[in-house]
Amino acid sequence: MTDADGLIATIQYGDAAELRSINRGQRRRAQGPDGFWLDTVRGEWLTDSRAAAMDSDGDDDGVPRADDVPRKQRVIPFVEDRRNIAIMRWAAPPSEDLAVTLMNAVERGIEATFQLEDSELTT
Repeated sequence: MTDADGLIATIQYGDAAELRSINRGQRRRAQGPDGFWLDTVRGEWLTDSRAAAMDSDGDDDGVPRADDVPRKQRVIPFVEDRRNIAIMRWAAPPSEDLAVTLMNAVERGIEATFQLEDSELTT
């Protein structure tokens, strides 16, 4: 897309692109490792305090026992999906307020042009 002054933005289209959505953890958490604690025996998510309580002291005799199998593990969950996508890159980075306004305007324009429901399009 161009105007009299030059390039405004570029748009790339991807037909049935593979997308991955990764959940690295809560945004409000203190700086620390990414991911969540998982109880590997029961298959339940653990809070940080519950995971800390599961730590146990064992004998270091070098012989593995059932008790030595880790009961918790830090995991980073993700999902994969295939979707048609359009990636729009502005020639000059807009301010945050302008970026939100442009995002909503482009989304509403696409919905009106292609007669899409609000739930059929994500930005």
